[in-house]
Amino acid sequence: DLETMQGVEKLNRSAKTPFQKLLVKNYTIINGDYEEYDKNYIFGVLYLREFNFKKALEYLKKSKKRVILKYNPFNAFISGNNRKAGKSKISLIKFVTTLIKIENILKKNPNSLMDNYLLANAYYNMSWFGNSPMTIRFYRSVYNWKNDPFVSMNRAKEYYKRALKLAKEKNFKAKIIYMLSKCEENEIIVKNRLNAFGYDYGSLESLKAIAEKLKKFGYGKYFTILKKEYSDTKYYKEVLKECGVFEKFN
Repeated sequence: DLETMQGVEKLNRSAKTPFQKLLVKNYTIINGDYEEYDKNYIFGVLYLREFNFKKALEYLKKSKKRVILKYNPFNAFISGNNRKAGKSKISLIKFVTTLIKIENILKKNPNSLMDNYLLANAYYNMSWFGNSPMTIRFYRSVYNWKNDPFVSMNRAKEYYKRALKLAKEKNFKAKIIYMLSKCEENEIIVKNRLNAFGYDYGSLESLKAIAEKLKKFGYGKYFTILKKEYSDTKYYKEVLKECGVFEKFN
């Protein structure tokens, strides 16, 4: 974590005694040679996972490592993880730079609809369930996801709710409601320790079984809102056609 790396970096700079040098050496043997791996990149990612975008950008710019994200973390689709075929042209540095710009805009104008919405998408996609979880991780386990500290939907929900209050166009409101339902579904999965992506401690389960489990624990309130208040929208019809869990709910 960030605190550990800061301690190792401080010790690395000040190590004088054989014992201190041995501590640094043992740490890098166990955790990888962070000098070789690019400590600036490591610090950049660690600050990004703390959502300290300015410090993250400072270190990422100094890093020799240049990362192009596989998917655009500002996108949101009907699929749970927001992944859609096609090459993303956004770099990690560009992503963080844009996050800083959005934050600055929202400080001046907290009622900017699209900036609230885009920030919500970014927080969702940096989570374990999104399209760009590796922006704040060095590895991602599909078996041990239940112990991942970044499964929280709180930040994404906060900004989706802000966007919902600001939205006027009904079809767009339906999309935000659906994104809130995805957050809610993920929270149900985490709370009840369900199998999220077909793996549960090594045993393969189908998405149909997950839908059945969600039915048992309840789908949450946003599916109901979507059905009752937005069934006349184009986006509702798209969700009904493409989302297996929502089809099961209906």
